Amino acid sequence: MKQPNSIRLIQNYFVALVFMWTVAVGGSLIWTINTAKKNTLITALAQGRMALEKDKMFRRWASRHGGVYTFTNTTIPNPYLSHIKDRDIKLPDGRTLTLVNPAYMVRQMYEFNKDANLVRTRLVSDKLLNPVNVPDGWEVKALDEVLKTGKEYYFMEKHDARYEFRLMAPFFIEKPCLKCHAFQGYKVGDIRGAISVVTNISDIIKGEKDIEKSAYVGHVILYVLILILFRIGYLNIVRMLTRLHDRETVLNASMSRSESILQSASESIFGVDRLGSITFINSALSKTLRYTSEELVGKNHILLTHNRDEQGMPMESADCIIMKAIGTGKPLNCVETFVRKDGTEFFGEMFASPILLDGKATGAVVSFFDITERIAKDSAITKALQEKDILLSELHHRVKNNLQIVSGILSLQSDTADSGDQSVGDILKNAQSRVMSMALMHDCLYKSEDLSTVDMADYFAKLIDYYSVTFTHTGSMIKFETDIEKIDLPISSTITCGLLINELVTNSIKHAFAETEFPSIRISLKEDRGKAILTVSDNGKGLDENAHEKDSLGMMLIHSLTEQLYGNLSFENANGLTTIITFPMRLQKS
Repeated sequence: MKQPNSIRLIQNYFVALVFMWTVAVGGSLIWTINTAKKNTLITALAQGRMALEKDKMFRRWASRHGGVYTFTNTTIPNPYLSHIKDRDIKLPDGRTLTLVNPAYMVRQMYEFNKDANLVRTRLVSDKLLNPVNVPDGWEVKALDEVLKTGKEYYFMEKHDARYEFRLMAPFFIEKPCLKCHAFQGYKVGDIRGAISVVTNISDIIKGEKDIEKSAYVGHVILYVLILILFRIGYLNIVRMLTRLHDRETVLNASMSRSESILQSASESIFGVDRLGSITFINSALSKTLRYTSEELVGKNHILLTHNRDEQGMPMESADCIIMKAIGTGKPLNCVETFVRKDGTEFFGEMFASPILLDGKATGAVVSFFDITERIAKDSAITKALQEKDILLSELHHRVKNNLQIVSGILSLQSDTADSGDQSVGDILKNAQSRVMSMALMHDCLYKSEDLSTVDMADYFAKLIDYYSVTFTHTGSMIKFETDIEKIDLPISSTITCGLLINELVTNSIKHAFAETEFPSIRISLKEDRGKAILTVSDNGKGLDENAHEKDSLGMMLIHSLTEQLYGNLSFENANGLTTIITFPMRLQKS
């Protein structure tokens, strides 16, 4: 256990715990405050509705009794009831009674108790019988909402130094109400207006503030107290982890020397128990096989080795030299195929040494190192020696064949000399050019890296340099152009190509440019779908009809060499002579 990692983990846990505790306390505080506010509203609404119902009860009692009559010496007759014929009644003793309607009665009741200033109610309407009932201030908006919805409307506000709860509820026309209001067109069930109630809720708000204050204080104390407990618990856990780390450090120090030796070894090393399960690996093995210790420890060692015999067949577990070393108690070694994590394989020389305890093998220590490079070098040396023998044999065969070709050419050249058509100098120069084409080919072959392919562009460049020096044309130099693709041809084909080019070029130099001011020869070699196309063209006078069928040495050689390549020969006689030879790129050895 690493101390920084474990303490960092504990820190993360405690940070998360403190965060959750903060969210819980904050949520509880918000819920408590919202509940207090909700309770304030419920209490204020209950108080307002109680006042509203008491007001309605007074009005309903008075209206159902047809109103209340009182003496005019204490009550001024209501001028807005003058349409009622028995508003005023004269008694026999001379005193006069006047009708007090419910609205007038309630208004006088609250004016009588106006100093208490705890509850005030009044009737407001959009169809006024008494102008005093006109809505004002907040009542305008409240009355509009009540008339539209038919439901009560309420809100709280702070007025001067006190808090007031304002409530307005619809007031419906009942049958007794028609005595005073029938002339206004009302019917039973119509909304006469609304009763406005204002109550003083300062004491209720004070209680809410006290609850909020208590909630703040209680939550803060509880929050801080639990944080202190968290801190104490955190310090105790850190102290315990520190002691465990110190003990682990002492234990690791006693093993570090042997561990460092094991891990610093350049060889790959792993250990197995008596059943073949891996018990440890070193860093060199992890780097070589790309496994981590966690991926291998506890797994069978067969995961690392190919475990096949010399014929490639899977071996039995008992035939594995690791298990044999454990079984016999003797160290063993062999060349084994090891498998990396990505599935790639390599050869390794493996040594298995048993671990002996009281004379009994309890496991084994296995070491190995990669010998793939060594095997590859040995294989390369063996292959190089084999190729050397093959190439020497091939070279001997080609030299023999080329000497036979030279002999044949000289024999044909001798027959031409006997006919007397050419001078001795021309005959020797022609023979020289044919032999030189082969010599230049061998020169390019010896410079090749694998002695089996030739750089055709380099070969053609040397041929052209040779032609430029050896053959001349009266009046001007011959211009040579080449277009050579990178093509790998067998040695036999390249030598034959060289001889063909020699015949075609020397024929053009000797016969094509008698009347040409700026002579040029173009040589092209390209590949097309497995076939090579050799093209030699000049801008000379062209070829006379049936000239290619004449029994000349040059034409004989051109036809013969084309047949050796299993190719097709064609001529194009336009703006000079173009010779095209198409042949397969792969031929059997001659």
